[in-house]
Amino acid sequence: MVKVLEHSRVSPPRGAVTEKSLVLTCFDLPWIHTFPPQSFILFYEFPHSSSHFLEILVPDLKNSLSLALKHFFPLSGNLILPSDPTSSMPTLSYVEGDSVQVIFAECVNHNFTDLIGNHARNAGPFHSLVPQLSPVTRTPDSTIVPIFAIQVTLFPDSGVSVGFTKDHVLCDASTIFDFMKAWGLITKSRGEKMIFASGCLPFYDRTTIRDTTEEQETSLWRVVGKIKRQDYQAPSFPADLVRSTFVITRNDIQRLKNMASGAERVSSFVVVCAYMWTCLAKCYAAFNEALHEDDVEHMSFVVNCRARLDPPLPKTYFGNCLAPCLPTIRSAILLGPDGFLTASRLIGQTIGMKLRGVLNFSVNDLSDFEARSGQRMLGVAGSPKFNFYEIDFGWGTPKKYEVVSRNYSGTMSLMGCKDSDGGLEIGLSLPNFKMDAFTAIFFDGLKHHIP
Repeated sequence: MVKVLEHSRVSPPRGAVTEKSLVLTCFDLPWIHTFPPQSFILFYEFPHSSSHFLEILVPDLKNSLSLALKHFFPLSGNLILPSDPTSSMPTLSYVEGDSVQVIFAECVNHNFTDLIGNHARNAGPFHSLVPQLSPVTRTPDSTIVPIFAIQVTLFPDSGVSVGFTKDHVLCDASTIFDFMKAWGLITKSRGEKMIFASGCLPFYDRTTIRDTTEEQETSLWRVVGKIKRQDYQAPSFPADLVRSTFVITRNDIQRLKNMASGAERVSSFVVVCAYMWTCLAKCYAAFNEALHEDDVEHMSFVVNCRARLDPPLPKTYFGNCLAPCLPTIRSAILLGPDGFLTASRLIGQTIGMKLRGVLNFSVNDLSDFEARSGQRMLGVAGSPKFNFYEIDFGWGTPKKYEVVSRNYSGTMSLMGCKDSDGGLEIGLSLPNFKMDAFTAIFFDGLKHHIP
């Protein structure tokens, strides 16, 4: 059980930020109707009492968050969607007094040590550790959508979790990683001084994006804007759903790369995604859920375009700057003896084609996603380039990072590993009986089938 101790609203310091708005770009617009919101948690050791939490930590976190929001002001604001898509473009809007919902809570019946493990754990408790976004409100002229919330939960005398929920239209993982790093630095150093040399302060100038035109953005908005924004209702998930973390070492990754040496791009991302794709296909087949041999399996992931635009954007550009990749493969090929090699080549080719082509979302991309609706698809969230285990609030580095929203979306998470130099952590959610089978397939493949 999680008991709420305090509901708070935290704003940037009064007068520190003037009224501001950011017009959505072609990189932002497709995420307007993307559900579920993204939720994730950092777990830290924190051997302190409830009184210490309320009297010391809560005031410190609210103060440091306010200072961080001075620099990341859109997190305090709202998404404004005009009722008439032909009248104006949607914006991320901040006005004086806007604030972030912050919940401070206490958890007394979930074992902290169990939650931070890699083994199969019940998925349910993780949802009580992340906040829900506030409801949408409507005026005659617009729909106002809250886009960010935080929950800090104490596990008395053992740990603390910091949970985040954000609407993807706000920003991508690169931006939220910079925010979390900045908030951690401010909390740890008890001031803003260290963040100015940290390389994480956001860049807001959207006029520097030259790869898209105003006409393209207007056209995309008129398609997206026809759909009424609904309040998010969390879907149910199986009672026996469990979450596991799989650690793949640098040596294992190199062995996979050696097997895929003929692929166009032989990166850690490519070979790990290909290996997971083949393992999942084998897992489904073990339960007679294999697709017909002529049916196709889908994968979806995105590539960060900041450094690849002309001119390039700074790596700290605030917002979304992602291009979609949607490789597909016949089920029979993925399950065949060359499934891993073929999947590696396909994923690498898809990335290469995207980087040589149009680096943004288009109406055609939206149609491609819609055409795959209801079909089996493995989504990939995260990147080896983001190491959330670096984020330190002064309590030491995190004991675990979890992407909670993958419980709903058929997605695996991928990130740098806590304890392995060059290794990766892969997060996956499956019903318990399937997780047992997948685990056996995953480790058997690494042990016996990868030279």
